[in-house]
Amino acid sequence: DEPGAFLDVVNRYKLSDVLKKIVEETNKLIIYSTHHIDLLESHCTGVLLISDNQMKLLSESNKFLPEIKRTFGI
Repeated sequence: DEPGAFLDVVNRYKLSDVLKKIVEETNKLIIYSTHHIDLLESHCTGVLLISDNQMKLLSESNKFLPEIKRTFGI
């Protein structure tokens, strides 16, 4: 489930920073489930968007938010 779901904004960013550091230092993949799209562009190298039984992999960070908003009608 969402690891940062019940964290306040400050600690959600701290958790994201720690995970990003782990990825950089270990060259490992971390799959992180979240509804907090404000962190995606600065903390993720890819987004797997799931909607209407379809999956779409986004790899250009500048397209994360526009594509999510388009997909969900925001």
